[in-house]
Amino acid sequence: MDYKARISVFGGRTVGKELYADAVEIGRLMAEENWLVFCGGGPGVMEAVARGVKEGKGVYVCRGCGKAGSIYDLAKERNYPKPHLYIPNSNGVEFVPAPKPPVATPSIIETIQQSQKYLNDHSDLIPANWKKDVVKELGIGRHKNQWLYPYYDDSELVGYKLGKIDQKPKGIKCRVFPSREYISKYNKKQNLYIFAGERDCISGITLGLQGITFTTGEGSIPKGKDGKYDLLWLLKWKIIVICYDHDKAGRDGSIMLKNALMKVAIDNG
Repeated sequence: MDYKARISVFGGRTVGKELYADAVEIGRLMAEENWLVFCGGGPGVMEAVARGVKEGKGVYVCRGCGKAGSIYDLAKERNYPKPHLYIPNSNGVEFVPAPKPPVATPSIIETIQQSQKYLNDHSDLIPANWKKDVVKELGIGRHKNQWLYPYYDDSELVGYKLGKIDQKPKGIKCRVFPSREYISKYNKKQNLYIFAGERDCISGITLGLQGITFTTGEGSIPKGKDGKYDLLWLLKWKIIVICYDHDKAGRDGSIMLKNALMKVAIDNG
């Protein structure tokens, strides 16, 4: 693309509302005049200018770090919520809805319900280290000789995990088990235990521990709609005990989770 001019913008981090608004307007006007704007992208004056460039359908380039691209690229780089809102097209900035989560089909719901009925009729299959009332309360089922762990959102079935890997519907993301509704009954003054998998979690709950697990393994952490780790709600507990396997995957996963939790705690005071 040919630009009428190229201009670099530098500015301070701490600015008042009036100066910030002026910087946004300057960025917008430069983009509308088809000027290529070079700036660091934020925070402060440079962020405001970049935001104005976005409104004026422009692009940004940072000579300091070498990053360049559209305002969508900048939004991702700066971890803005919903960066897809900044996707440019020939007509300006287009709103592109975030992808909807996969939907649990009637056949998936039927599989969950049949697996729960099967286990209820064959309760002798439940391991000795699991309490039967805990298994029933969590909605655990048995399907194809494997344990089935149901996923709930607001008491509504939305999918399941079969065994250690297979999740339905296809494309479902890392989640928390058991359901948030079940976890909401936990005492915030007592320890919260994060286990390596569903089986360990059920064993922990059977022992009277307040247990949760993440559904895609020790190296995964659930993320929110903004793409960031969904861990803020865990800060309701003062003590969180990570109970991962004593192997490389478990050790690496526990360190990653500990660091992520500490960052959330520090960022939120």
